Amino acid sequence: MPVIYSALKELSAHHPKALAAASLIAGLVLGGTLRSRWAAFIILSLVGGFPVAILYGERIGLPSYASCILVVMIDLALAFTALNILRRLGEHGRMGSYLGRLRSRYIPLAHGGDSSRLWRLGSAGVIVAATIFIGWWLPVIISYFLNLELKDALRLIALGLALGGVLAWGIYAGLAIAVSSPILLAAAFLAILMILAQIFKVMMGVKGKPYKERIRR
Repeated sequence: MPVIYSALKELSAHHPKALAAASLIAGLVLGGTLRSRWAAFIILSLVGGFPVAILYGERIGLPSYASCILVVMIDLALAFTALNILRRLGEHGRMGSYLGRLRSRYIPLAHGGDSSRLWRLGSAGVIVAATIFIGWWLPVIISYFLNLELKDALRLIALGLALGGVLAWGIYAGLAIAVSSPILLAAAFLAILMILAQIFKVMMGVKGKPYKERIRR
């Protein structure tokens, strides 16, 4: 607890706006404000990303493109806050040692796992792809493990969020033309994005040549 308190204290000193945004979101989640449709939108976008946000946004009269823009803003703010907290935690004693061990262990995953296809994308490509298909939290972890500069990590995450939003909006807009039933539309939309996410996860786990052998090359 003292480590977390110290990290939050340093974050508030250097990035008060980011901490304020994170506190606002936490207040919406923990403060019992689910009756508010905007609070519900924020929570659902954090839990389900673009697809859930688009579907709920349509329900409350928010255009799908506007839902995507809001998700990008929310996720980018959270990514910024999470990266800063991880960096501060990494500078403290036991927590820093633990995060250092995790970094050494999972660096191969950050480079694309055992997938030769993802390996060719490079670290930047993996971060962007992870943001598109998985969400903001995985690229935050990858960026921390690779010790990327904050501005570089945020640029890649922002690019991934923008591309992910365009992809989700395009799929939804196309399905909305072809499918008239709201229930079938929602089911097909969620199914397609879940399949894409699963394909990416499988690619991250495909067995190939050991990471150390690739480094030697």
